Amino acid sequence: MTVEGAARSLGIKEESVRKRVRRGKMHSEKGADGRLYVYVDGTEAVRERNRDERENLYGDRSEEEPTDAALEVLEAKNETIRILQVQLKEEREARKRADTIIAQLAQLNATLTTRVPQLEAPLTEYPNTEGTTVGSAEGIPMTPERSPWWRRR
Repeated sequence: MTVEGAARSLGIKEESVRKRVRRGKMHSEKGADGRLYVYVDGTEAVRERNRDERENLYGDRSEEEPTDAALEVLEAKNETIRILQVQLKEEREARKRADTIIAQLAQLNATLTTRVPQLEAPLTEYPNTEGTTVGSAEGIPMTPERSPWWRRR
């Protein structure tokens, strides 16, 4: 058969027949007139027609009528989206609470920073009975550092 005839009988494009010849899937030979002739197996033609019939069988279904499997996939996708939306809402609320807590702590820190100088008492010195002065904070006497026993008189 010619390439055109083979393509018609198989129900495929001429280019597909030429590709099959190049790949070695179909036997061919050049004629005396320079045309390419292919050998078409009868079972191959039947297989191609059956494949075309299957495609037509499923291809006739309109895109507006999804299959049961497609409906299940769509329902699973919608459920996943609902779950993710709930999680996103919860995460946003948790973030809002954390931001509020951070803002409150920052405000408290600023307040305490201004009060620290007021709370610190000046260091006063009191004379010790031995003649050395002892420092104290807020009027509470502090004991002087004692020298080690080997250095005492």
